[in-house]
Amino acid sequence: MTKKKQADGEGSIRKRPNGTWEARLSIPGQYKTKSFYGKTQAEARRKRAEAEKALEAGHSLDSQKQTVGEYLEGWLEGPLKTSVAPKTYADYSWICRRYLIP
Repeated sequence: MTKKKQADGEGSIRKRPNGTWEARLSIPGQYKTKSFYGKTQAEARRKRAEAEKALEAGHSLDSQKQTVGEYLEGWLEGPLKTSVAPKTYADYSWICRRYLIP
């Protein structure tokens, strides 16, 4: 019986020795992977799918290594810029840069 080959960039799923499941996701444009763990195979797949959607939406998976200021700068220049009206963007940007980021 042959194993089904994963598509490029799909990642891999395996059962770990402690009984949990690990799903890996290759991060586009980088030579690293991110692991997601779950008690079941379906849970690990779900977490990986959520991370893929977050990447497509412009979010970063390295949130544990960011300061609040770095996160807000990325949010202002990424997903927010195209999702709100120009006046709303200007207001949010001013508030963040004046009060939250410093």
